[in-house]
Amino acid sequence: MKKFLFLLTGFLLIACSEDSKVAGASTVETENAYIVKFVDSDSIPVTNAVGRIRPSWYVQSIDSGTQKESVIEFTTDSLGEIRIDSLQSETAFIEMVNKGSGVFREIFRPKNGDNETSVLKLEKTGSISGKVNLPEGNAFAWVQIYGTDRLVKTDSTGFFSLDSLPPFKYQIQAVTSENEPVIGIGIANVKSGSTNDLGT
Repeated sequence: MKKFLFLLTGFLLIACSEDSKVAGASTVETENAYIVKFVDSDSIPVTNAVGRIRPSWYVQSIDSGTQKESVIEFTTDSLGEIRIDSLQSETAFIEMVNKGSGVFREIFRPKNGDNETSVLKLEKTGSISGKVNLPEGNAFAWVQIYGTDRLVKTDSTGFFSLDSLPPFKYQIQAVTSENEPVIGIGIANVKSGSTNDLGT
């Protein structure tokens, strides 16, 4: 029996010493991690919710979403947390919309030795509307919001509206096509549970 226990102990030591593809969570702490905890308005963790991280320069493509490779999708764990070990760019936007509430914030690439934890609270979403001065000869324009997949086509008068936006001061732009220069740019301040008319 002692010989069997000795062999079993040796086998377990060899099996546990393998560092490649062991099932379960790693016990090695990764430096430069950025941990984000999502909570609702009552500070209860938002679990199993889907969100996205996009570079700060990101706008949704007019031509069938060709930039999807720039988007990192995540799902919160049982504590309402996600772990970010790296970002493609120095700054990015993190977004989550869940059951009529959401959060949208700028985050920064973790620096050497940093292990940051941020708590982001979801608030009731809001909406914006406005009007784009259409260039002569254009029947419509596209309105894009930086850091999101939000893209809307104006009507023939240049009117547009966007809803279900988490509260934030968004940078928006209007374009007539993918290859044409921007025809308008501005800041859209979205407040929780309200509609903001941006004017023209």
